[in-house]
This record gives sequence, structure tokens and C-alpha cells, in this order.
Amino acid sequence: MLDLHGSNSNEISIPLQEVNSWPTKEADALEFTRQHLPSEYGEISGRYFSFSEGHSWYSFKREILLLPQKQAIEIHQHGWWKQLIMIHKGHAHIGFWVLGIALGLSLLFSLISGVVLAYSNPRYRTMANRYIAFGAALTLILFFVPL
Repeated sequence: MLDLHGSNSNEISIPLQEVNSWPTKEADALEFTRQHLPSEYGEISGRYFSFSEGHSWYSFKREILLLPQKQAIEIHQHGWWKQLIMIHKGHAHIGFWVLGIALGLSLLFSLISGVVLAYSNPRYRTMANRYIAFGAALTLILFFVPL
């Protein structure tokens, strides 16, 4: 919608010379990358993603890419904004997921209690019905109309 991606705070490229065959399967790519990734960059962790140009293991803090076309392994360390986007997408620690659920439930409770209070007083029922209908219509319009 707004095309926000964030940026990397650091990008490291490790060239791979004289490689005869490149792996195509996830397990083979993981083993290949583990063999060629220097130990100073730590263990490969995170979720696996395969795309036309290679293989990727991404997590909240960084992404490790095996790129046969560039004949390299690249390490992208995520910047602050990209880490926030990773939290939003659900790729961060489980604590962020629990916090998001708790905040969503608190908003739902506030919404339900507002409707109950509005319907408890007969003077506010008509206005509450109008605003609930307006909110529902606006939500449906924004859901189905591309921006």
C-alpha cells in the first residue's frame, strides 16, 4: 500500500570462486552455505525462502542470501525501520506476537464496552447506530477499493 520496506544497516558480500555446482534444494543449500560462510558471521538461523535468484534465510536482525548468479553469499543486517517491519510481519520474537494479541484484545474490549455503554442509554442509541453503520460501511469500502 505505502511501499515501505526499510533498509539494511550493513551489507556484506562474500564472493565464492570456483564453484562447480550450485544447490537447488533447501537442505543442500543450507549445507553449502554453512560450509562457505565464515564462522565470524555466526550460525544460520531463521526462516527459509527460495526465489528465482537463490536462497534466503531471514530473521528479525539479519538475512543471509545464497546467490548463484552473483556467485556470492550476502549478509544483510537489518536497519531499525526494517526491524519494525519484521515485527509487524510477525518475524520477531514470540513476545512481540503475544504483545500484539494483547493490544488487539484491549482494543476489542474498548470497542465492545463503548457499544454497550451507548446502547444502555436510550438517548444515544440512534447516534450509536449511525456511527456503527458509518464505521462498518467505511471499513467495507476501504477493504474492497484498492488505494
